Amino acid sequence: MGVYALSVRVTDSFGAQSAETVALTVTDGGVGGGQLIRFTEPAGEVLTLDLSLASCLSAPIALQADSLDAAEVSVAFDAPAPEGMTLEPSGPKRALLSWCPSPAQIQARAQYPLSLLAHSARGLPPAEKRLLVRLTGAQGGACEGEAPVVRYAPPLDLRGARNAEVLVTIWDDLGVKGAPTLAYELAPAAQEAPSGRWVERVMEPAPPAGGAAPLAPGESAWRGLIPPPHLLGEARVFYQVTVSDDDDREGALCDHLTVGALQSLSARWDPLDAPAYPPCAPCVADAQCGGARDLCVPDAASPLGGVCARDCGAAGACEAGEECRDALSASGVMGAQCLRVAGCAQRCADDPHEEGRGANNSPEGALPLSGALHDLRDLSVCPGDVDFFRLAVPAGGALSAALTFDHLEGDLDLAVTLEGPAGALADSSVSATSDQERVALSALCGGDSVALVEVYGYGDASARYDLALTVTPAAPGACDGGCAATAGCPLGQRCEAGACAPSACGDQACGAGAVCVSPRAGRVPRGASGLCAEPCARDEECRAGEACKRFEDLSAYCAPVGDSPVGGPCDSFEECAGDMICFFKGIGFCASGGCAARPCPANTACAAVLGGDACVPTCATEGESCEGGRLTCRRAPQGLVCVP
Repeated sequence: MGVYALSVRVTDSFGAQSAETVALTVTDGGVGGGQLIRFTEPAGEVLTLDLSLASCLSAPIALQADSLDAAEVSVAFDAPAPEGMTLEPSGPKRALLSWCPSPAQIQARAQYPLSLLAHSARGLPPAEKRLLVRLTGAQGGACEGEAPVVRYAPPLDLRGARNAEVLVTIWDDLGVKGAPTLAYELAPAAQEAPSGRWVERVMEPAPPAGGAAPLAPGESAWRGLIPPPHLLGEARVFYQVTVSDDDDREGALCDHLTVGALQSLSARWDPLDAPAYPPCAPCVADAQCGGARDLCVPDAASPLGGVCARDCGAAGACEAGEECRDALSASGVMGAQCLRVAGCAQRCADDPHEEGRGANNSPEGALPLSGALHDLRDLSVCPGDVDFFRLAVPAGGALSAALTFDHLEGDLDLAVTLEGPAGALADSSVSATSDQERVALSALCGGDSVALVEVYGYGDASARYDLALTVTPAAPGACDGGCAATAGCPLGQRCEAGACAPSACGDQACGAGAVCVSPRAGRVPRGASGLCAEPCARDEECRAGEACKRFEDLSAYCAPVGDSPVGGPCDSFEECAGDMICFFKGIGFCASGGCAARPCPANTACAAVLGGDACVPTCATEGESCEGGRLTCRRAPQGLVCVP
C-alpha cells in the first residue's frame, strides 16, 4: 500500500552510471498497513510572531495520512499550551493554530515551546510535532548590555545528496539564553534573494573541533543542518542564524535579538552521489539512507525532521531494541522498516523517574521524597517538560535546592514553592549563563510545609542535570523569630545561636562554624574587615546568590557572587562571578584562587599572583594588553597569561 519508488541504475564497463526512478502507486483497501500519519506543515520547528507587524499568530497545520479518512484524523496539544493558544480544525486533515499573547506573556519571555500530536481513530501510533514560538519586535530601546554577535564558519559544499553543516560562534557579554535558530530557504538556482519561505529549526551545541582555537569568554559554538535540494536539482540556498540574549533579568522586553548576516551558497542534488547514511542519521529523502530499501522516516526530534531507518528484509528480522513496522517515508514511500522502540534521533532521553511520557512531569505526579538529604543524579529535562519533586519541610525549618547542569547543552531553571497552614512562599533561580541554579527558603511557622520543586528548560531547552535537596530542621526557638541554619537567613546575614545576625565582621569573632574572610586576596583569607563565611566543598552547600569561593590558600567558603568574569574588574570577591575572588595589585581583577592542587577551567592557566596562585586568563602575544587594557600578557610556567 502507498507509493513505492522503483529505481533502475545502469553501469557500463568504464564505471559510468545512469539512474531513473519511477513511482508505483498501490492502493489500500482500508484494512492493514499504510495508515501512518505525518505532519507536512509547518515545514520547520520555529514559528515567529513579529509584534511590530501583528499582534496575533496564525499558523496552518497540515497532515498526510493517505489511507485514512479525514474524520479518522485529529490533532491536539500534547501538553498544556500557553494560555490563550487554540488549535481548531480548518479543513480535511488540517487545523489552524492561533494565539494572541497577552502583555504579561510578552513581558515574561520571548520563546514558548509546545508539542502537537496527531492521532488516528484506529489506534495507530501518534505522530509528534515539536514547535517553538518566538516573539520578536517588542524589545525596548533603552536597554543595558550588548547584543549578541554571530560569526559564521565556512559551510561545507552542498553537492550530491549530503546534508550541509552550518557552524556558528556566538558572543554575548552576558551569554545567550536558549539555543539560536537556523532559518534556510532552498530556492531555484537563478533566484537572487530569498522569498521569505523560510524553514527554521533549533540549533544544537557544537562539540569541540580537533585543532580549533578555544572559545573566548562569552563565546559558545552551535551547529545546524541544511538538507540537499532533493526537489529542485540545482538550487540557491539562503540561510541566516537568529539568537537572543537575556539582558532583561525580570522578563523579555530588554533582551537583544540579533539576526545574523544573510548567507548563500550553490547546491546541486545528485542521488548517485549519496552518503549512505546509517540508521538514525538526519535526512530528508530516502536516497540519503544506506541500503536501496532503507527509508527516511519522520522523527520529531531529528534536526531535519526525519531519520534513516533500515529495511526489515524478507524475514522481518530486526536488532534488539527495534521493531519491524510499516512506515511512510519523507519521500512518500511505504515500507517495512526496523525502528528503534525508544526513538533514535532523540535530543533528550527520559530519566528513570518519567517512565516514558508522564510520571513526574506534572505537579500531581511529583516524585515524593522523604528524609533530609537527597542527591539525585543523571536526570533530564526534555523539550517542553517540567520535572516535579515533593518533600516535607518542618515548621521553622529550611530547604536548600541546588541544580547543576551544562549550560551549553541547555539552559535549565529552578523554582521552589513552600505551602503550609500559615501560607505559601516561592522563589526561583533563572541565571542566563551559569551552570548552576540555587534556591533557599525557610518554612513558615504554624505547621509543617510541603515543598514543590520544579526543574524546567528555558524555551525549548533540554539538558541532563543533578539535583541536591537539603532539609534542615528548625532550631530551638526558630518559630520565635529565630532561624534553623544560615540557609534560612537572607544574604548578608548568617544564623548564630538560633537567630539571624549580620555577616559583616571586624575584630569580633564570627562564632562557631564560620571565619572572617577578607574582601581582597593577598591578605590572609582569614582576616578582619570582611565577611563571616562558612566552609564548603561545593556550590550546592551554599545559598542562592552564593558560591563556594576558592581562596588563594586553598580554603573554600560560601560567599556572595557578582557578575564580573575572569580577569574582570573588582574591589571585593562579592563582585566576582562563580568561585572567583578579587586579587588586587594596583587594580582588582577576578580569578579563582588556589589552583596548584586542581585543574583550571578552559581558557585559563595557573599562575603565581600576590604570593599565591590563581587561574588567570590565557593570551596569545607576550607584551600586549588584554582584558580591556587593564592587564598585560606575560609569560608564566604554564604559558602566556593576563596579569597586572
